[in-house]
Amino acid sequence: MSEKLLTRAALAAVVTLVMASCAGKDAKIISECEPGGEENLAEQADGPDAKVRKRLAELPDDFTFAIVSDVHLQTDPEHAWNQKFKLSIEKINEINPDFVVLLGDLTDEGHKGNEVARAQYLDFSLLAADLKPVLVPVVGNHDAGEVSTGPDDPSRPLFLEMEARLETFSGTYYSFDSGKWHFVVLDTGWDAAMSEEQLEWLEGDLARHSAVPTICFMHINITPVGEQWLDEEKNTVFARAADRERLLGILKAGSVKWMFTGHTHPTWKRSQKQRIRVGDIRFVHVPALSRALVGGGHIGSGFLLVHVKGDQVTSTEFVSMEDLSGERLPEPAPETYQRFSSITTVEVPEGNPVLDLKP
Repeated sequence: MSEKLLTRAALAAVVTLVMASCAGKDAKIISECEPGGEENLAEQADGPDAKVRKRLAELPDDFTFAIVSDVHLQTDPEHAWNQKFKLSIEKINEINPDFVVLLGDLTDEGHKGNEVARAQYLDFSLLAADLKPVLVPVVGNHDAGEVSTGPDDPSRPLFLEMEARLETFSGTYYSFDSGKWHFVVLDTGWDAAMSEEQLEWLEGDLARHSAVPTICFMHINITPVGEQWLDEEKNTVFARAADRERLLGILKAGSVKWMFTGHTHPTWKRSQKQRIRVGDIRFVHVPALSRALVGGGHIGSGFLLVHVKGDQVTSTEFVSMEDLSGERLPEPAPETYQRFSSITTVEVPEGNPVLDLKP
């Protein structure tokens, strides 16, 4: 276990102090406790994440990163999902990628901002501290925002404290550079409603890096799954037409090449059918570590490895945690992606859960 982490009781005391400090700030300083923050503290060279940024910026042009989505850590340490997370940590440390993206829903009840949420965040910190690569956290709908998406949201300080304890990025949306690539992390919160502040920040960030290929991460999906019960769910970016079109327009105006999202829990096989390309952007639904909800009957839970050479993503592969096997399986080449000029409608033939998009 990492020596930098305190005991669970000591961590709880620190979290209480952080929550109190954010609650007592005036309007200008409260923005530092909000997602991203008015000053976008995560981009300051001398900020608390400067060491992490430097480490990532010094990566060679060829590197690999892992994506772990939808851990849904439970209060019971013996729960199967907790055990999968522990195994994934062992497997990731064996593979030794250059960094690990934690693609949201890290906890199961963190969004409630109560004592259970606090305990789950502390337990997640204690486990994740054993990961050797740099950590890149992403907020999921189970991590923050059910009570409020503003500065009064009691779950936000818990997420920020987790980042601080793991000595990684600060804030819930931010960007960084590695090799020949620019990376952007977005905050889709509880209901996929992205703030005007965040969208303006994203537009400016992409404009400043317009000459650099970019990879984006966010938890809630912007592209459809091919399952009506998910695609019509109100808390998906895809179901919110105005938000979807605005965000997609900002992404297409930049140099975004890849977007990785979680939230939908597809099986490994089903996630391949969900991969589409809009303009120059490839959209990937990442399978959940905890369990699969879409496309049952196939290998489900696990994490992704993404291999980068220069300015190209050369391949991805799926590491299965089904039956705790850790089996590594290749995924399809980017050339196999379905191509569309825009995202309009989704039709799912009755009895045939194959993705059917109309361009």
